[in-house]
Amino acid sequence: MPRIVDAQERADEILGAAIKILSEGGFARLTLSNLAKELGGSIRLVTHYFRNREELIHGIVERLTRETDVILDELRSLDDPRERLRRALAWFLLGDLQDTREESVRLALRDHQGDPAVDEFFDVVEPSMRRVLRVALAGDETTEVRESDVDLLRIWTSGIALNAIERPALWTIEHQERALDHLLQVFTSH
Repeated sequence: MPRIVDAQERADEILGAAIKILSEGGFARLTLSNLAKELGGSIRLVTHYFRNREELIHGIVERLTRETDVILDELRSLDDPRERLRRALAWFLLGDLQDTREESVRLALRDHQGDPAVDEFFDVVEPSMRRVLRVALAGDETTEVRESDVDLLRIWTSGIALNAIERPALWTIEHQERALDHLLQVFTSH
């Protein structure tokens, strides 16, 4: 009897493998053939869910958007402004291999802007990250916040992620959390 496969689980498995390939090998390595090898199956396994690389990147965007929606819901439920900001910034830290891979995708795609699927990635992901920071600062999406504060926090989150990717032995999760504590101390003292 054939094994029953949950379509969403299988699609997420394929996207996870695509994220792994992108983070470890870059854009050029993200092929249907390499993805099938990574999954231990045939290309048809992949093309049943994603017909081409563009659909894979679109799927990654949707996956990251779902993750963003989860943190936004969590932030909206927090009344304490400092805790809300702490939780949002902690979400950007690279605490495990999956976090590192997802952030590495952004780095792998940056040199391929101009490709419509890659442009979609940046057109969706960057505003989503900024939205998380706005909600962290205001508690909702209707209250105005200073864009310079959002800029400062976005630069910090990007910078700490890049450092954690480039120098993981130095920028451990504990080091990242100490930097977060210091940022909160400085940012909330004014």
